[in-house]
Amino acid sequence: WRGWDGVVDDAENGLQSSVGVGAAEHHGAVHAFAVLPGGVVTHARTFTGGSWTIATVGTFGLSELPVSAASLADRLYVIGVQADESVAVLAHTTDGGSWATGPVVNPPAIKTVQPVAATPFANRVHLFARDSSTGSLVMTSTADLQRWDPWTPLPASSLAPASPVAATWLAERLYVFGI
Repeated sequence: WRGWDGVVDDAENGLQSSVGVGAAEHHGAVHAFAVLPGGVVTHARTFTGGSWTIATVGTFGLSELPVSAASLADRLYVIGVQADESVAVLAHTTDGGSWATGPVVNPPAIKTVQPVAATPFANRVHLFARDSSTGSLVMTSTADLQRWDPWTPLPASSLAPASPVAATWLAERLYVFGI
């Protein structure tokens, strides 16, 4: 990108967050998600990069970690780590303007103190997390957010155990990045 601008709506309100920001593409728009103290998740959306809308998604019992987002089929999902260190699907939207909290099923039980990385790939949402009990980097996926695969460890790597990860895909491969 050749220039950088802040995320500011028409009323000059900027997207603010007390932790890192998660982002995803859905239905031709970029969506960014911020977390404020008290578990308030806010959302910014743009179709052009020049004009943004900023609104609240909802208030959730979150830990102080960034949330992730992934687009699957006709919905955009927001996923986060709750205060009890469990992973949960927080909300979803079809249009990027109105948000719902059900009916979806959360991933299998796991405890993590790091942000979860989410990415769509091969008609599934894939989640990556660091299991607090083993220190292993694990993944699960779902095609419909009703039935999740069990968490399975990724092959051993040189990623630092304290390193949060990011995930994306290209062609026929999933990529996981960390320190």
